[in-house]
Amino acid sequence: MLFLGLCSGHAPSQELVGETMIPIVHKLEHMSSNTQIGSLAENLMEVLCQNDKVSEQVRLAYLPLSSLLSYHTFAIWVMRAIDHA
Repeated sequence: MLFLGLCSGHAPSQELVGETMIPIVHKLEHMSSNTQIGSLAENLMEVLCQNDKVSEQVRLAYLPLSSLLSYHTFAIWVMRAIDHA
């Protein structure tokens, strides 16, 4: 996952990903595949938690009903991401 490398130890990248991608990354954590996308997403969330500004957003992602995407929208996003990989 490209974001994992970009966010490791880089606060501006952590904050940008935190503002825009946490609901998506949280959903990716629950995916199981031979590409280990779930594990990579979990690692990214851990890196994001290193930033005090972003850690609260990550915590909120784990609360029920905090996700901004419906399952259908998420499934479409994942299929497009796979097609572009």
